[in-house]
This record gives sequence, C-alpha cells and structure tokens, in this order.
Amino acid sequence: MSLEAEIAHVLTAPLASLLDGTCQVIADSRSDQWNLPPSDRHALRAWGLPKGPLFRPGLQAESAPALVPNVASERERRLIAPGQRLYLLGAYGSDLVINGEDLTLRVGAVVGSGRLLGIRSRPLTVEDIPQALRAYYAGIYHPAVRFLNSSVAAFVEVAWRWRAAVAVLRRYPGPDNKVDDLEAWKDELDAYYAQQEAVRQQVLAGMVRLDSALADPQLDSIWIETITQDY
Repeated sequence: MSLEAEIAHVLTAPLASLLDGTCQVIADSRSDQWNLPPSDRHALRAWGLPKGPLFRPGLQAESAPALVPNVASERERRLIAPGQRLYLLGAYGSDLVINGEDLTLRVGAVVGSGRLLGIRSRPLTVEDIPQALRAYYAGIYHPAVRFLNSSVAAFVEVAWRWRAAVAVLRRYPGPDNKVDDLEAWKDELDAYYAQQEAVRQQVLAGMVRLDSALADPQLDSIWIETITQDY
C-alpha cells in the first residue's frame, strides 16, 4: 500500500479502529456535569483524548470551568469574550516558562458551545525572545487565545486521526545519502519532500471535511500549522 493510500485509510477508517489504549485518556463521570453539548461529552467518554504528538491530555477534575482567557486585544476578542470560561482538557506543545512565568498553551472547551481554544496567560511579544533576535522580529505578537476546533467532538476526532497519520508518515523516512551519486540523491530528496507536502495537504483536506472551520483563514486554527509544518 502506498503512503497516499495509507493516509486515505487513516482519514476514512472508523474512528474506533484508530484508538490506542496505551495513550488514551478517557474522561470520567465528572465531565457529565460540564456544560457542553451532549455530543462533546460523549466524545470525551467514548473516545477519549490521545497523548501526543504535541497534545498532552490533562482533564480538569472540577465541575466548574478552570480556564480564564486573557482577552488582551482584538485578536483574542475575535474568538472569545472576557466573561467566558473554559474547561481544561490539557496542554499543547512544549512547556513554556519565561523568567519563571508559565506561558504554556492550555487547551480548553468554551462553556456552552464546546468550541476548542488554546489559552495562554498572556500574549507572547518581542520581549519574550532573546535580545539578539529582537531586531528581526519587531512587532511579533502571538495572541493569548488561539483557535483549534469548532467543538470538542471535532477536536477528539482530528487529534486521533492526526496521531495515526503521523505514525504512517514516520514509516516513510527520507532517502539515504548516496555519497557516490549526489545528483541522484538530490533528485530522490526533492521527490520525497514533494510527496510529503502533497500528503500533508491530503491530511489537511481530510481534516477540513471533519471540521470545516479549519478552512477559515480568519480563525487561523493551530491545526493548520501543526499538519503542514510540525510533528
């Protein structure tokens, strides 16, 4: 089976067939008290959340929402109002601590709607990068609120399918360096990167079919960067 065919299978197979109990974190009955759509609560109890890549589940135990957004500018205000609160589901990316301040991105579900957002305690600005690099990134602003998915249920499915897709991608490493035929190796390497780019676009298109909000450039979902650049 080709890489493209394996990815197509990951995007269309029954979700239950992609679950892995060794990395599965299932919500307990306390999540039934959360003010979320029934489909979102069901996804957390039936499918759970996968550990990695990049996402680290850590569901709050409390019935009241634990996350408070920092609506520092219009960019945050596009996604959430100051009075809204979120249920904590985990953390995204590496732990980020700057001068003792925890700026790790937390993943939360907005009370009522279930919309999935990434929340930092404050925006990241040029002051948060090394002095030597600041001249190159003047005006940089990473908002304190980022969009992920339109619902918890969509996030659960996208996260599991992306985890399975990464496992497939890692089974197709780049070509070995052919010291005796550098031009042939360069051609193979170019073909490899072209295939990787095409497959990542294939994955992204599949995820958009699961949650059309990922295609909205105004929302700028974290998934876009993750799928096209990271893992």
